[in-house]
Amino acid sequence: MDAFAREHGLGLWDAIARMIDQQLFPARAQSALVAFRTMIQELSLRVESEPLPDAIRFMLDRTGYGLMLEHENTPEAESRLDNLKELVSASAEAAERGESMGDFLDHAALVAEADGVDETAPVSLLTLHNAKGLEFPVVFLSGMEEGLFPHQRSMGSVEALEEERRLCYVGMTRARQRLFLTWAKYRRRFGAGEQERTVPSRFLGEAPEELVINLGDDDRLPQINLHAERYQVRQSAQRNTFNGRTYNSLENISQFFAERGMPFPAQKNAPVPPPAPARPLPAVPPPVRRAARAGMTVEHPKYGMGTVIRREGEGEDAKITVSFPRYGLKKLVEKYAGLKRG
Repeated sequence: MDAFAREHGLGLWDAIARMIDQQLFPARAQSALVAFRTMIQELSLRVESEPLPDAIRFMLDRTGYGLMLEHENTPEAESRLDNLKELVSASAEAAERGESMGDFLDHAALVAEADGVDETAPVSLLTLHNAKGLEFPVVFLSGMEEGLFPHQRSMGSVEALEEERRLCYVGMTRARQRLFLTWAKYRRRFGAGEQERTVPSRFLGEAPEELVINLGDDDRLPQINLHAERYQVRQSAQRNTFNGRTYNSLENISQFFAERGMPFPAQKNAPVPPPAPARPLPAVPPPVRRAARAGMTVEHPKYGMGTVIRREGEGEDAKITVSFPRYGLKKLVEKYAGLKRG
């Protein structure tokens, strides 16, 4: 094929197409290459005509790669499947920013080239495994949520959960001066579905109280507001709407600390202020009340574990909206739902 392409001044793809048309391959190779060319043409049409995340899902189905990993059923295959789901989620965010497939792939390539850790860089983004042996003045551990860290796959095994706890300790001890532990109230899970309310990681509650300064919720600050009605929630999730304040500059970040009574050293090598009196983090899971309340974790006999988003009415007529990871939003009559407190 290379020689044919050079001889006729063609690119490799055009050379393959011409050789197929002229039936220059052996019968078995001809059949395989025709099937391959047909598949690539189908994928190209999908990329041009469908939203970016839908096109990527079609690629995974059409190529059979996702099914192959599922059948492989190994820890490495599960990790690759998780990466593919995250790829779909990232593509949905890219589509919302108006990026094309080419833009998205260019960005992904740049990220892949930056996988090496440069300890002199102002900011390093790396996994907990890659952080072993390294130290930084300031460390942020994000995604401290049940099902994410600790991961959902570790929930059924004491050994796996202990490994997650050990990794959390590794991450915490990478910080020389300051450690920030963050979790998102609402997160769009793998697969770019609707935003779901999360439960804070149990590891947050295991941190020594005397070392904790809670920079979390403040009643004076704007909160995320997801409407309870199904249509409005879906519209908000599709637009990736966030109604809270964003902090995207040094001035904004300084304001964030000031609103919580904390000084912020904006300049490099600025002295680190002494810790303020500890304010305990919220209990994990949220406090259990007799009636289901927003934020409470509940268990449904059919849908499994979920999080209460909204409660309407009181007594026997009360209706609740619950977000279940696998089934989305469900509106239930509380007295008939058969819910158990999680």
